Amino acid sequence: MPARHATEPTALGFADPGLLVVLAVTLVLQCSAWAALDGYQIADSVEFLERARSLVRGEAMVDSVSIRPVGFSALLVPLFVVGDWIGLPDQRALAWCSYLLQIVLGLLLVHRVARIGAALGGRNTGLVAGLFVGANPLFLQYSAQAESGIAAALCLALGLERFLARGTRRDHLLGGLWLGVGFLVAYKALVVILVIALVLFVRDRWKHGSSWLSIAAALALAMLVQTGIDWAIYGKPGASLVTYLVTNFGSVTYSILYRAGLVKLAHPIYEFVQQFQGKEFDAPDDPVAIGYRGKQSRWWYFEQMPQMLVWPVLAGFLLGLARAAFRAQWKSTLLVAAFLVFAAATSNKGSKDFRLWIPILPCLAPLSAWGLEGVLASVKSKAWRRTWRALFAVPAVALGLAAFLALPTRRFGAYWDAMDAANARAHELYAERVLRARAWGGTRAPESVQVASAYNWAVYLHDEPGVDLVKLPHQLTGWLEFDGAHKAHDLEALAELDLFVAHQPILSLHPDLLEWVAAHYDVRSYAWDRGRQQETGPIYLLERRSDAFDAARFFEVRPGASPDAFRDQRALDAPFSFVATDGSGEKLVLLGFEIRALPTDGWSWITYHWWTPTGVSRDLTIVDRLTALDERSTWQNDHRGAWGARPTSQWRAGDLVSEGYPLVPAMRAFATDGPFRPIGGGYRRGERIPVRLWMQLVELDKAALERGERVVVASFAPARNGSFEPIAAPTDPMRLETPEGLAFSADGLVRVGATFLDVHPSARVPNDGRPVPE
Repeated sequence: MPARHATEPTALGFADPGLLVVLAVTLVLQCSAWAALDGYQIADSVEFLERARSLVRGEAMVDSVSIRPVGFSALLVPLFVVGDWIGLPDQRALAWCSYLLQIVLGLLLVHRVARIGAALGGRNTGLVAGLFVGANPLFLQYSAQAESGIAAALCLALGLERFLARGTRRDHLLGGLWLGVGFLVAYKALVVILVIALVLFVRDRWKHGSSWLSIAAALALAMLVQTGIDWAIYGKPGASLVTYLVTNFGSVTYSILYRAGLVKLAHPIYEFVQQFQGKEFDAPDDPVAIGYRGKQSRWWYFEQMPQMLVWPVLAGFLLGLARAAFRAQWKSTLLVAAFLVFAAATSNKGSKDFRLWIPILPCLAPLSAWGLEGVLASVKSKAWRRTWRALFAVPAVALGLAAFLALPTRRFGAYWDAMDAANARAHELYAERVLRARAWGGTRAPESVQVASAYNWAVYLHDEPGVDLVKLPHQLTGWLEFDGAHKAHDLEALAELDLFVAHQPILSLHPDLLEWVAAHYDVRSYAWDRGRQQETGPIYLLERRSDAFDAARFFEVRPGASPDAFRDQRALDAPFSFVATDGSGEKLVLLGFEIRALPTDGWSWITYHWWTPTGVSRDLTIVDRLTALDERSTWQNDHRGAWGARPTSQWRAGDLVSEGYPLVPAMRAFATDGPFRPIGGGYRRGERIPVRLWMQLVELDKAALERGERVVVASFAPARNGSFEPIAAPTDPMRLETPEGLAFSADGLVRVGATFLDVHPSARVPNDGRPVPE
């Protein structure tokens, strides 16, 4: 009797009408996912694209520290080959082509998982399994982005399909080759491959050993190929392969041994991994003191399982595990063993993300469908079986799409908006250079406009023709760990740029970097969208510093500048003085403030100009607040002097300090955990809002701040110009104005000025007579 092929009796071909429906539903979901995605999801997606382009052009990747195989990038190489061959001017088309390629890979994965399900439990099991993959939220999130998980899952599915039955040697050879390719696509597939080989060894032993021997041979060949590629790329045989095995298998092994109480065995492995990664390791006297430093609970994957498998699918999966336990067969045992070992390995890693589980979908989805069909088999009526199947499948699709839409898929999209603004400004700058070149009678084309981004990956391939997108030598996210040489390399590169895109935390959390940027760049504009910038905050487009005296800047210190000349140049209102209440005689003068709307998004920028005749010894917090006449919503921007990069304790006698901040006139403007509450009340129906500026200068207890408490240890009070005598706030809460005409708020701020503020389009309400929303 001829051997039964895994591909024959229960296989679902493309002509199957049920499979076509599943693929159509999947395609609709994928297109919906593409429409919902905004920006790259992770840096890995871009690294695959960048590596593919570097392979085509023979360029070295800048600041690449990845330990990934080359397989998935090789799959993207044809896109760049064709793009360079036809001279594609706009590289964004290549990113879109990579999305289309990922969609095709996703559809193929659904098809192959359906065939695995059919081999496990028949046609209906296969169709349900394919649908469960197509509606999986993590599958949808990365089905239109260049990410290796889906390609690795497809390779594993193609291999698994050949081994689910005792096929021919040809089946085994093809299956082994597909598993080897899966390893070249994603190293994380190795765990699944080893489990498959082990189960097949137990099943087939030596009599039918071609199954597991083909896997061993293919895996050895894949490792040999990757070793050679590493030699060619990194100059060291197996560089990425060895790094992955040590850092991942080493850390997982250490974690398992530690949790098993075998601390003495875990200790040398931990030490070896740390030293391999170039980290200093001082062995403690007590090995137990090393501890386990996982970022999440070891049970995180199981506690958060509904993020990966929505409830109907999860219910089917649990039923499938139970069915595999009580009615074991080789096919289900193979899938369950692969899942359990993979889950155990990933649970012992420090960082956990369900994205890492995408390659295991060929095991999860068939088991879920098989569990469901096992229950439906007890229903005698075919019509009722179809009804109950639909009652599981339809909610699975709806809940999967809802779970996908709840994911933070737009958190880096504003970087694309910022890059669009950079492209537009770059074209303007280039046009100016062309005009200057013609005026000077030059014949050479002007230099291209150079642009860089703090997150190069977030804007990769989104530069337009004529814009030179430069990658910094080292990622700024590692600024705190950089030595002087690394920082110098980045600053040298930044000094050559025309435009620089950066998000606020990358600057505000690194005062020395912010101080350098403030001295070399103007703030051209910034992007802000509450719905998608929870992690980045405002994203700034910075332009090489100009000579314009009124340019928006983070801060600037002018030692010895004349305050009167400065005020006259800017036509500032009357200054406002503050003096220390401790009798030290320290004085700080607000020369004035300016508000201007920036281009592109139309958000505003507020700049305060300070001068001190005495210098300040205290690190003051400047409490600044803007209110409209109704004072229902207020804008508040409590801050240390000059973003904390040049605190007031460093302001010397004669220093004139200008500090600027983004002004989104709303309550808790940059918070994303509440509604958008613009200031202005009824004035939002018009074009401008009359606003008043209030201030308070206090020194806060740092220890109390760490505890979340606000304790004032010193303060500066208003004073008449030219006087060092503080003016006390009124004690009568019903009379908050002094005889000198100073107005105070109920919580002690003093009014220092008033102006008009443009109504931003996002805050404008129609003039239809209805109440203004809060």
